[in-house]
Amino acid sequence: MYFCERHEKILEILKENGSVSVERLSQLLFVSLPTVRRDLAFLKEQNLIHRTFGGATLRNRSADEIPF
Repeated sequence: MYFCERHEKILEILKENGSVSVERLSQLLFVSLPTVRRDLAFLKEQNLIHRTFGGATLRNRSADEIPF
């Protein structure tokens, strides 16, 4: 699985579940723990997710918007 496909799959899993652990992603995507950590670091740099201890959550876009 290419890294772009993994990133899309990670975001899809987060949309369905709200949060996910690194270990669970490793099992679901059939990749190593360091690979998952690198993918999550990339998605965090893109401001798409929040990293948590041992996992990640989907970034809340509405919190970034400025109200009228």
